[in-house]
Amino acid sequence: MAEGQCVRRAALLSRRAAGHLTGRTAPGNRPVPPLRTAGREKHSRNGSSTVNSWRQVLAALANEKLRIVFAELVLEDARRRGVVVPGPKRTKALDQLAAAGLAVREDGWSPNPSIFRVLLEASGGTGRREGIERFLVAGRIDQYPANKRQRHELLGWIAGEAFTPGEELSEKEVNERLGRFTSDHVTLRRYLVDAELLERTRAGSVYSPVTDGSGER
Repeated sequence: MAEGQCVRRAALLSRRAAGHLTGRTAPGNRPVPPLRTAGREKHSRNGSSTVNSWRQVLAALANEKLRIVFAELVLEDARRRGVVVPGPKRTKALDQLAAAGLAVREDGWSPNPSIFRVLLEASGGTGRREGIERFLVAGRIDQYPANKRQRHELLGWIAGEAFTPGEELSEKEVNERLGRFTSDHVTLRRYLVDAELLERTRAGSVYSPVTDGSGER
């Protein structure tokens, strides 16, 4: 299949899949009910709605670094459980992935990671992002702003999410909190200290969020 045909086919499959998720339709298809959660709207532990959680999944998979780490986790889990896909089943699985727009066959098989971004755009999930959202993917740091004011805004949001005024934490506890936002918690911790949003004792063994006299950051 020519490259152009593969791209067009992937785009068509993406629009159809997006129609299934959002209730929209691709030309020639009957309307599909939008994706719903079971029962009433569910909420995560932090109180945010999970109705749009599929958009968060697509956004995460559209990010190359997150996608690679997820693939590594899947392979590691398969090796641990001794799961192997034999030849005939592998061929069938590749055909199914191609039909879903996740793989293309040219001079061999290759993934089609653009499918996630196309789906997200077709679902209306990639509108222009504002503020710190421009630097986050699925609630984790995608990149640090070059602009100092924007970087401080991002770091301030993270400090507010990760820490409670007045608490004292060990370095391990700080790293665990910051792990929610990045795999490089060392760099993030240093940025927070440099921005005077997090302070440590002279020995460096205890950390505490910086507050002003009113108890606000």
